[in-house]
Amino acid sequence: MGDDSISWPSHATSVLLAYLKDGEDGLSNVAEGIHQRAHDRPGEKFGKAEATYLPQSPVPPTMWKECCGRCRFWREGSPGEAGKCHVVGRKGDRFGGEHVHPSGWCKLWMPPKGEPAFAWLFEQLDPTGADLTRGEYRPHPREAADQQTIDEAVEEGRARESGSEAD
Repeated sequence: MGDDSISWPSHATSVLLAYLKDGEDGLSNVAEGIHQRAHDRPGEKFGKAEATYLPQSPVPPTMWKECCGRCRFWREGSPGEAGKCHVVGRKGDRFGGEHVHPSGWCKLWMPPKGEPAFAWLFEQLDPTGADLTRGEYRPHPREAADQQTIDEAVEEGRARESGSEAD
């Protein structure tokens, strides 16, 4: 690796800080910096070993949505061909050379354009699927069922009270 290598903690930190400071513009600046560094290299990309590329995400998808197919560097392949990454994968690399699997993962992952950084984490914390950035609120299905049960109990209580008053 050399002086130009990128560690995952420093990359994740720079993504988070750029997003917190400048939003989408900050993420675009980080992505542009990675793109320039990749294309200044021999072969014009980071090798899969440098990027710590794995052909399958090491964390279950219900916990972690970072994968190559959801990265801003991902480019879909032609019909019948594997996809590619703009910054990772050279012809001689293990795990398919310059081709990249959509369920793969590497430490240079960046959220797609228009998606907030670490949105997948907030989706895990808020299982309703609501987008808290836009101020949406969707009650959890359990809440709706609980409210229905409460409403039914109140109605039954009222019915009993009216029935006992009639006696």
